Parts: sequence; structure tokens; C-alpha cells
Amino acid sequence: MLFTLITFGLMSAISGYLSYTYLNFYPKAIAKQIWKNFTTLYPDLLPQTNHGISFNIPQYFYSSQRFCVTSFIIISIIITFLTQHVYQNIMVTLYFNIYFETLWLLCLFDLRYRLIPIELCYFLFFLGINAVIYHVIDLSLISSLYHAIIGFNTFYIISLIAKCIYKEEALGMGDCWLMLGLCSSLSLIQIPWLILIASLLGITYVLLARYWQRNIIQIPFVPFLAVSQTLLLLQSVLY
Repeated sequence: MLFTLITFGLMSAISGYLSYTYLNFYPKAIAKQIWKNFTTLYPDLLPQTNHGISFNIPQYFYSSQRFCVTSFIIISIIITFLTQHVYQNIMVTLYFNIYFETLWLLCLFDLRYRLIPIELCYFLFFLGINAVIYHVIDLSLISSLYHAIIGFNTFYIISLIAKCIYKEEALGMGDCWLMLGLCSSLSLIQIPWLILIASLLGITYVLLARYWQRNIIQIPFVPFLAVSQTLLLLQSVLY
């Protein structure tokens, strides 16, 4: 067990460093893509200089390299201990390490930029499908795909209703794609619980923020979904 914990701890330290690099590189890639799309769609509006236009994506939360690496190591140690205790299978332990580290990286993106990389949502969906195929999670492949579509459509409908009520975007498409990835590894009965627990956590956060007299315009919803997903997966694995 100790050797396994050390091995996965070292692997997660490397993952944390690479994730920190990706976290910092992503805004530059987005800005470059925005500029490329702008020059393609509106060539007549290009500036006369060759310096281009700089796009600054606001940051709401700063995460240092040490924080990223340390948090990944802590997550890896906890997940490795639990999965080895239940499954005693290195490949299953590796799978859950990758899954929860990807989920944590999505949390960092949402906390820092209020953005959700679609690529990571696709990767979560891929991990969920593979967990079903290799019987890590007790679901059929058809059920997994069906639940993923239900999760996506549920959040998409909620976002449309919220937009009609509040006249502004309350949930983005990133949240919908994230639900696609999350629900691929959940049973049908767990999907309402995923949304309910995450919503209650979000409401609690807002109430506490108001109690502390903090002005909140927009909250990162991914961390609440991540906590809810973690609780549901642990319930499935341990019980």
C-alpha cells in the first residue's frame, strides 16, 4: 500500500505541474483563437498596425504552482487509499486518480476564469464510458449514453428557462457539456441528486457570502457539481 501511495503521489505531482501549465496557457490559446476568428470574419476592420489586439480574460482566483501540485497529491493519496481498500486493483486506482484529478482541474478553471474547457468535459465523458465498458461502474453502455444525454438536455433546458426569467445567461454551454461527462458514470436516480446537492451547496455559499456581506455577481458552479459527483460516486463504490 505504501509503495502504491508513493507511486501515485509522484505521478499526481507531475499531473499537477502539467495542469498548472495548461491552466496558464489556456487563456493565451483562447485569445489567439478569438483574434483568428475576428480576422477571418471581419478583415475590413483590422487595425493598420501588425500588433493585433490583446484580449484579457479576467481572473477571479489565483492558484500557484505549489497549490496545484499539492492539491493533486492530496487528491491522489485519498483516492488511492480508498480504491485500493475497496478494489485492490492498480488499473481501477489509476482510473479514479485520472477521473478526480480531471474533475479538480475543471474546478480550478471555473474558480479562476469562470470558464469550462469543453475538451475536459469530453475527456470526462470518455472516462465514464470506459468505466462502464470495463465494469468499474455497474451500468450498461446504453444506459451510460442515455444518462449522459439526459444530463446534457436537463441543464440545457434549465439554462433556457433561466435565460427567459433573468434575461441573461445563468448557465453556460460549458455546464451542459460538463453534465454530459458527469452523468455518463451515474445511474438515472443519481442525476436528480447530483443537481439537488450541487444546488443546495451553491445556495448555502450565496447565503454565507451575504451573511459575510460579500457582493457576488456570479458563482463558480463546477466545484459544487464536483463535490456532488464525488459523494455520489463514493456512495456507489463503497456501498
